[in-house]
Amino acid sequence: MKQLVISLMLLGCGSAPRGPVSAPTPVEVAKPVVDAPRRERQVISEASIEILDQITFVDNTAELTKESTPILEALARTLNGNPSIVLVEVRGHSDSREDRVTRAELSVKRAEAVVAFLVAQQVEPARLTAYGASDSEPLSTTNDELNRRVELVILDRD
Repeated sequence: MKQLVISLMLLGCGSAPRGPVSAPTPVEVAKPVVDAPRRERQVISEASIEILDQITFVDNTAELTKESTPILEALARTLNGNPSIVLVEVRGHSDSREDRVTRAELSVKRAEAVVAFLVAQQVEPARLTAYGASDSEPLSTTNDELNRRVELVILDRD
């Protein structure tokens, strides 16, 4: 860790210093945090866990983007910290750009990718199920980006 040494010297007017002179004391300088962990940004209701940040995928694939990692890690902490949530359905939604079969397959694969990530983060597999909603529940008729999303529906609680 880098240290910054701050020392002050008092200059006398032609006189020698009075008493012993000690070595300067090192002072640690805090490094700015560049990649601060993302705060838990979900809202838990009786029926769902609303994710306030968007989980994203590489275009036309079920591969999660690196930007989704901290969001999903926070989601895993939320699930692991709430054992009374017994069963959650991870719903993958798509937009209307591709043909219906492709949209359906992609939405299932994306939901499964989220489930796999959460299981890798120690969420019990029995607590998760994947569902591909395709483009059957659009949030917008004009904004495809809003329609490409992942939702978590709470199916059972203790």
